[in-house]
Order: sequence, then structure tokens, then C-alpha cells
Amino acid sequence: EQLGEAVGKKKMTISLIESGKNDPPQGDFLEKIILALAPSLDKEIRLRDLSALARNSIPSDFIDYFKANEEIRNAIRRAQKTNKQNADWEKIFEREAQ
Repeated sequence: EQLGEAVGKKKMTISLIESGKNDPPQGDFLEKIILALAPSLDKEIRLRDLSALARNSIPSDFIDYFKANEEIRNAIRRAQKTNKQNADWEKIFEREAQ
């Protein structure tokens, strides 16, 4: 009920999202929830990821960065063509950290 009040939604709307009967929040609604909950950065990222994955979309905090960086899009396409998996990406980032 308190979260609903904080984000300008009815208690039932929040309840339906929590029970999985409504799609997860997105856009301004998601931003209001994040602002109201003030989660840690890790939990905020997880919330954004879960919302996007459930909607079969890209997390909202990626969109501007993704659009502005052609090489990121190209890297993803190259990875897709060569069927790169999480372990492959981990190796790439391990090398960069050294």
C-alpha cells in the first residue's frame, strides 16, 4: 500500500505485479519505484534486468548507451554470429582487467 502511494498507483496494481498477474513495471513507473525503494545499486540493476527480461526487452538504463555506441552494437552482432556465451565474455573482461 505504501509503495502504491509513493508511486501514484493503487494497492491492487502493486499487488498484481508482485503476484505476477501484471507485467513488471517499465518506463516512468519503474523509475518511480526505484526512486521510492532507494535500493542498493546491485538491487536496482537486478530490478531493471528482471523487468526487462520478463518483457523480453533491453534494460532501460542501457538504451541511450546502446544507441550512442555503434561499436557496442557491432560487438554484440559479432558475438551473436560466433555464438559467444557468458564464459567467453568473462574471459574477454578478465583480459581487459589485467
